[in-house]
Amino acid sequence: MRLQLSAHIGGYVGANLVASAKIHLDTKEGILHATGVRTDKGNPDGVPEHSAGFDVPDNELAVSAFAGAKAETGIKGALEWRSPEPDGPSRATLDEPDTAQTPKFVELGSVGYTVTGLAGQG
Repeated sequence: MRLQLSAHIGGYVGANLVASAKIHLDTKEGILHATGVRTDKGNPDGVPEHSAGFDVPDNELAVSAFAGAKAETGIKGALEWRSPEPDGPSRATLDEPDTAQTPKFVELGSVGYTVTGLAGQG
């Protein structure tokens, strides 16, 4: 039996920029049409109407950005056992040398812990 310990550390820095617009997709007569959605200020009930052309008002357009960093570290311990039986053939032939392999360790169980930290602005 043996105890195998391992640790890791890593991180990354990145940025994200997103722009979006609200549009309406319509399938008139089996053809897909993309039209903007506009709010008619003259419309008494304030219900958005679909415009004939592609029109995106200011209140339906959004842009956002995010920049940040992530750091991560962790440790893992595993209990391993080695079988007394070899994994390969144990007899040699006339053409080949002895091909007996040494037994390999097999993991019985493991336990680990990881800590992650995030920082960003957006």
